[in-house]
Order: sequence, then C-alpha cells, then structure tokens
Amino acid sequence: MGTFEKFVRKNWFIYYMVRMIYEFFLSNFFFESDCKVFSSLKNKKNLKIVDIGSSNGVFSRYISKYLYGSKFYCFEPLFFLHKQLKITKNKNNSILIKKGCGEKSKKVIIFTPYIEIFKIKLFFKFFSSIDKSFIIQNLFFYFKKKNFKFKKTEIKIKKLDSFKLNPDIIKIDTENYELNIIIGALKTIKKYKPIIMIENPSKKINVILDKLNYQKYQYLKETHKLKKVQNNNNKTYNYFYICKKKGVERLFKF
Repeated sequence: MGTFEKFVRKNWFIYYMVRMIYEFFLSNFFFESDCKVFSSLKNKKNLKIVDIGSSNGVFSRYISKYLYGSKFYCFEPLFFLHKQLKITKNKNNSILIKKGCGEKSKKVIIFTPYIEIFKIKLFFKFFSSIDKSFIIQNLFFYFKKKNFKFKKTEIKIKKLDSFKLNPDIIKIDTENYELNIIIGALKTIKKYKPIIMIENPSKKINVILDKLNYQKYQYLKETHKLKKVQNNNNKTYNYFYICKKKGVERLFKF
C-alpha cells in the first residue's frame, strides 16, 4: 500500500471523499501499479479476462488500454450500488454478470458497511464481503472505528467452472472469499492455465495452486518485472500466479 493511501485510510471521511473523487473522475487514468505488468504481455490481442469482484469495472477498463480486442467477463453482484458502472460501455468487449463466484451454487448474504449522516447513507462499497467479521476487522484496523452499520444483500453465487469460460487471465478481489472462488474454478484453471491475479491470497491458495504447477510472483514497480515469492509481504497486496509450463519468459517481454 502506498504512502498516500495509508494516509487517506486513517480517517474514514477523507477516505470516502477521496474514493468518490477517484471513482468519478480519475479511475480511467490511474489504478494499482501492479496492473502495469499486463502491458508487458507478448500477446495482448483477443484475450479473455475474467474479473471477479469487478466493482465499477475499473480494473477491466484500465487494462483494456493494453489488451486490444479482448473480451471481459465482469462478475459483480452488487452492480446496483455502483451507479457509475461503466463495464457495459463497450457492449462488444464487456459482459456484466450479476452474480458472485464461489465453491458451489447457493445464495449468501453479502454485507456492505455504511455510515449514516443526516439520513444520507455513505456506502463503503469496496469493503463489501460475505465475511462480516473480516469487514469489521479491516474497518477498525484502518479507521479505528466500530459504529458502522451494514446493508445486507442476498446474492447468488455459482462455481466459475459452471460458466464454461476459457480465460487467459483471472483477477479475484473479493475481500476474504478468494479461496472459495479458487475451489469453484479448479477445472477451469487446470484446463486453461490462466494467469491469476489475487489480492492478499491465503496460504491455502498458495498450496492449491502450487499443486496445480503454479508459481507465485509479485510485480516490482522499480524494475517493472515479476519476482518469485512464497509469502505475502508489505511491498504489494496483489500477487500473480503463473503456470510453470507456460512460464514468465514465454508470456512476458521484460
């Protein structure tokens, strides 16, 4: 996490206002530096990207600058909270799927924290999670504040395997539900061996993907290269898993 983001997250109101400004005016121009790694792909045309936890579609919009003519499958069950949702702006290249992904088909409750001021609800959409205790822990860690309220939304989730997609890239950012998604995507991963980008992956995910012959990397913005790692560290919170059979050298030009 960068110095600016650390500062912003110290106060919930500053964080909320900065996030709104970013969403509406800056998200097309700036995003997490780790995503620049996709600009170094050797093949950047006609790829299929699965974006799980797409929020307002900023990840897909950002990397579409590098990946020409590619197809984006954006999973976001809380699409109605993102009024500025721009995923479907280019209907030929983006598909919004109004469901979540998990280890099996079922209905679950997803929690979205909010603060109410003068009867106006300020939703902290990017903290939404099926794991309420995880949200509370994160909110207190960043803001030292406990009196958030929660909007409860029932959503449908399905295994990624059930969608019969053949992805080149899978991005997962689902606030502590990443393991469940990986379990429901094992057939897809085994068959197509996509590049997988995960925010703060658990050790269980490391074990599962290691057994599938994947190597874990982090992007070093100083050198613009990928470095092999075993554990998460404080240099980044996004990690890339690449199948050893495909290899970094074959996929990227550094």
